[in-house]
Amino acid sequence: MRLFKLYGSAIALACACPVLASADDVNQKPNVKVDVEVTTPASSLPVYRVHEMVGLEVRDAAGKNIGKLDDLVVELNSGEVRYAALSFGGFAGVGNKLFAIPLSALAFEHKTKERASHFILDMPAEKFKAAPGFDKDHWPDFADRNWAAEIDKYYADVKVAKKNPPKTEKARGNVGASSLVRATKVEGMAVKNDAHESLGKVEDLVIDMRHADIRYAALSFGGFLGLGDKYFAIPWNGFTVRSDSKEKEHLILHVSKDRLKNAPGFDKKHWPDVGDPRWSTEVDRHYQDELRGTTAAKEKPVK
Repeated sequence: MRLFKLYGSAIALACACPVLASADDVNQKPNVKVDVEVTTPASSLPVYRVHEMVGLEVRDAAGKNIGKLDDLVVELNSGEVRYAALSFGGFAGVGNKLFAIPLSALAFEHKTKERASHFILDMPAEKFKAAPGFDKDHWPDFADRNWAAEIDKYYADVKVAKKNPPKTEKARGNVGASSLVRATKVEGMAVKNDAHESLGKVEDLVIDMRHADIRYAALSFGGFLGLGDKYFAIPWNGFTVRSDSKEKEHLILHVSKDRLKNAPGFDKKHWPDVGDPRWSTEVDRHYQDELRGTTAAKEKPVK
């Protein structure tokens, strides 16, 4: 069994850039707010598509199922996963509300042959009853800094983390505002190139639960460059987030046309095992030459 303790912090108003993870996944040390306790060989990484994660069980410290994951809340500029939006049904009398809980209050257990992946939340029932929740049809305004401050303050004493967790090495540079969004709402987001030509759209995000951040965005390009109907997973530090004149967010992809033409793609009906380190190695190697020079590339190059 492998238990992943997730470290969160109060919302950082200055945004940071995601780092392209090294292809040496099995031996790599986390460089963000996550402590990984490995008790079995790392043959499969705790890396998942967002659509695989929605619906995962939430259990209490005794292993009892108390709820499920409805969505993740991510910060697009840094790629960090900040909150898990959970539903608990009638547990502790909280009704059918949803609760955005910082990852500092959760542990994550990676799947084994004996059990499925799930979150663990160890919190007294009394604290559930007074927790700030929201209706599933009326999500909070994530741009409201007061909302984030209230949530972080309420759960500040619910910890599964060690003292003095390692600080993030992410650095985005010239980004002036936080962009918190529901992970499932990134699906369909437009993708453009540096010349602002439309390339395609996001089909899903791939989350690395060791680091609690976005590792890849899976894109579809339609007929662009003759890429057909395949999907392509591209490291998150290959993108920047921009807003158009109507303040609608989209992604700018900083990868050349030649690199995309030869990129490793996959059939949309047959996704790869994103937890397979061999797959991530292939993807990272393909893009490393172009992305190594970005502001995000702080880790050692792929060997």
